[in-house]
Amino acid sequence: MSPEATLIFEIWDEVRDFIPVQKRLDIAESILKSVADFGFEAEDVADIADEDPDLANAFDVVYLDEDPKDPEDEEHE
Repeated sequence: MSPEATLIFEIWDEVRDFIPVQKRLDIAESILKSVADFGFEAEDVADIADEDPDLANAFDVVYLDEDPKDPEDEEHE
């Protein structure tokens, strides 16, 4: 994992529990959109997507242009 991706994940890991569950995907998307605007490519942050389900969903939305997954759907899989 790149140092930049590690930093993004560490920040996310520190604030995640303070974010209401229903807002986590929105916040994760916002963070990844910001780093994408800053010039991070998908391969720069792909590793952190594997570390957290909210980051994984946000990664899919921001970098793969997919519709966000409903967290309740994932609980039933």
